Formats: sequence, structure tokens, C-alpha cells
Amino acid sequence: MRTRLAGPVQYRWMYPFERFLRRLKNNIRNKAKVEGSICNAYLVEEASSFCEYYFADSVKTRHRKCPRNSDDPRPIDSNMFSIFKFPGRPIGAYIFRWLDDKEYHAARTYILLNCDEVKPFINMYEEELRKENPALRPDEVDKMLDTNFASWFESHVKEPNSNVHDDMMKDFASGPLRNTRVYSGYYVNGFKFHVTRRNSTTLTSNSGVYVKGSSNLTDELDYYGMLDEIIEVEYPALPIKRIVLFKCSWYDPTPRIGTRVHSNYKLVEVYANRRFNKFEPFIFAVQAGQVFYAKYPTIRRGPSEWIAVCRMKARSTIEMPTSLTPADHDAFQNEEAEGHSLDSQVQTTSQLLVDVNITYEELDDEEISTDDEIDVVIESDNYNLEISDDYDTDYDED
Repeated sequence: MRTRLAGPVQYRWMYPFERFLRRLKNNIRNKAKVEGSICNAYLVEEASSFCEYYFADSVKTRHRKCPRNSDDPRPIDSNMFSIFKFPGRPIGAYIFRWLDDKEYHAARTYILLNCDEVKPFINMYEEELRKENPALRPDEVDKMLDTNFASWFESHVKEPNSNVHDDMMKDFASGPLRNTRVYSGYYVNGFKFHVTRRNSTTLTSNSGVYVKGSSNLTDELDYYGMLDEIIEVEYPALPIKRIVLFKCSWYDPTPRIGTRVHSNYKLVEVYANRRFNKFEPFIFAVQAGQVFYAKYPTIRRGPSEWIAVCRMKARSTIEMPTSLTPADHDAFQNEEAEGHSLDSQVQTTSQLLVDVNITYEELDDEEISTDDEIDVVIESDNYNLEISDDYDTDYDED
């Protein structure tokens, strides 16, 4: 009866209101003016809740929980080059540092060779090299790109007959500024990276880096190393064009000399005392994946020569297989399930049900005409059925 009169219980409980009153009483700071304290705290809470809709998505508020290692979704101009649209968020303050000639050339060349808008010019430069010397090997082409492409690209774009009228392309060909910003940490790809000098005083390690290698050579090697610096370079003129680079010290990627992979378990190991002999320290921050280097237990006092590489998985990501095989759905049981097979074959031969109490009379085809009515009389012990061609049926029960 109470449910019929009052309705659902949640609409007549006092518990929600009592909990809300408890929440208001906790906001009291001045017991001499209780009502004023409650009103002031309530207005501050409502104003802050309204203002949080205008905060950046990376800011954690009371009513919104952002991912722990989320990238900063900063507004990006649609007319910018693809390399200036990469996500990422720096950690902490920055300091200024000037790049020396060797670092400047390496950073500038790497940015040019990995920009999609510069790919046509790279192909043009390779064609010119092969016309001058058709016998060039792929490794020699890579060496020429690393050495001379940046200067060739700048001179080619600034020529009046080059048909390049994009101001952003001309600014991009001039190269970045030497004065850069250096950070100690960076959020990208769901990872939190720290430089090596910061991890030297902590128990955790976020400075392990790996990247997929690619070149004109047939064999592609994975590069494993340590993160030394996080550098943000900027290009001249407006709009502001910035890109973040990771400066890394790489282990030797040569198979079976600096890097080895277990044939059965695919475990990767690197030789800790061998370094990459080529000066290519820079990669884009968005290209980096995070690894952890684990030392093998040994009774020797010196540092272990080979260390194991453990690839880390980004937070809030789930790796799904691209294709499912029947083996993925096997039941985890030893005994076979008992079942009964069903005969799914359909019998095509028709079977007639014959009543032994019915008498049949044979009729000739000549005696039956389509204009005459056909009367069939079926006599049985239980009923008499008369059927005619006008589809009328009469039942006479005995």
C-alpha cells in the first residue's frame, strides 16, 4: 500500500538531503556567520565549475579526469606543414641553448628528410645524383643526402626559376634558429619521457628510447638508445613553427655484434659497451617508443655486457590482433564435449499415407472433362467427405 501511495522509494527518502546538508555544513569556516559561510562556499564551487569548461583538456578538474600521460591538444593551423602538427606536451620549465655546427646540421637535415612536403625535392635531388653518376650505390645516396641536401634545397628554393612561391617553404628552407629550448621531460604517444641526467637520481627510468629504422638499404634495423636532451627548435617568420626533437645516444644496431634477437622468444638484447658510430642523434618526439633496459643477474662485479630490452606499452591503450585465427577460440578443456548429431538431410521422395478403410474407384481420362463438375466421395467408418471442383466441402458425421 505504501508503494502505491508514495511511489518509488528514492523519491521520498531523506538520505540524499541529509548527505547534502552534511556537505554544506563542512563548508562552514566562520561559526559566527554560518549562513554566509555556506553561501560563499556554494558560490565559489559553482563559479569554479563554470570556469573549468574553458580550461585546456589537459587540465585535471573536479568533474573531469584527463589521462595521466595525455598529449596537449593545442590548436594547429591547417596550412602548417605536417611536421608542425605533431602532438606532445613538455614537462616543467625550459632553458635556452645554442646548437653547435654539427648539431645544427644534423637536426636540420633530419627534419628535411622526414618532411612529407619535401619528398618531391628529395626525389629530384636523387635523380640529379643518378644522372651524374648512374653507378651510385644506395648507401652512397644516403651519404650524399646527409651531407649536401640541406644546402642544395636552400639554394634550389631561393632560385627565381624554381617555381617555388610558397613563403612557408622558403622559410623552411632557410633552416631553424640556433637558439633552442631544452626541456627535462615530455609527454607523447601515451608515454612520459625524462632525460638521462634526471633519472640518475630516481628509482624509476623513463629515458629508454627505441625507433624503427628506415633507409634506402634493404635491411631495416631498430635503434635502441638513451634520451639525452629534449630540444624544441623554431623556424623564423610567422606563423610560429616549432617542432620537438629527441637527442639520443644509440647503441650499436649491427646484428649479432651490437644487437641480437632470440630466435624462439624474440627477446632483444643490446651490447652496453658499443655505441652507434654515425652521428644521427635526433628523432621526432612522436616517433619515439619507450623501453626499459634490464640487467642480467651475475656474480661478476663489473657491469654486464648484454642488457635485455623490455618494450613498454602506453597507458590507456589495448593492443588488438589484426586477424583472428581458429586457434584463438579453442576451449580451455581437456575432455571433449558430448553431443548428439542431427540428421540434416531432407528426404526428397514423397510418402503417401494410405487409409485401409477408404475405397478407391479408378476413372478414365475420357470420362472426365474440364467443363463437368467432379465429385469425389470418400467413404470411411468415421465420416463421409464430398469434394467438388467448386472447392465446397461438406462433412457428414455418422
